[in-house]
Amino acid sequence: GFEKEEGSFSTSIEIAGKLAVVSAGWENTVHGSKSGAAYIYEFNGSEWQEKQRLISPFGRIDGIFGHNVATDGKTIIVTEPSAEQVHVYSKTTDLWEHDTSFTVTDNSSEKFGISAAIDGNSFVVGSGAVFASLCNAVGSVYVFEKSGEIWSNTEVLVAEGASAHDNFGADVSIDGDVIVVGADNDECYAGEEGYVCIFQKEGNSWNE
Repeated sequence: GFEKEEGSFSTSIEIAGKLAVVSAGWENTVHGSKSGAAYIYEFNGSEWQEKQRLISPFGRIDGIFGHNVATDGKTIIVTEPSAEQVHVYSKTTDLWEHDTSFTVTDNSSEKFGISAAIDGNSFVVGSGAVFASLCNAVGSVYVFEKSGEIWSNTEVLVAEGASAHDNFGADVSIDGDVIVVGADNDECYAGEEGYVCIFQKEGNSWNE
């Protein structure tokens, strides 16, 4: 197995074929305390090997880069919720290189990057409560799509009738033309019921 001495190692794990990505969101790096990292492992036919360590291309203290990771084998998504950023990586030869990043800071009660999922030319990122102090998160989900070599934010999903502390976007999944979003009624309201919303792509829009 693989071990790390610090950093909340393995709180988020994603695998696709011979590639695995493991989070270490609270790891200390050159960017400072709890700036975070993500580790890439590859299977060489006989064993898994650690191939690369990713840290934020910008970096900040307590950024928690690696809070959530996602991959489909061709692209890696790493979230950094305290910085309200998500970072996209693609492989060029033997190394994974930073491709682009997105920042969303439009709601003080929510943190962009609490969850992420990818499938081919589409990935989704949840924005909601990641800390116990954020108790008013309604939540939303950002959809990104690739055209040519360019990723862009094409839509923002919200739940019909959503209200404060629903935390819509706590977890997300995407498969082709279907997006599933969880709303867990965040930890400040333990005991209340959560719910799931399913969105279907119709034309260029995602509909609940």
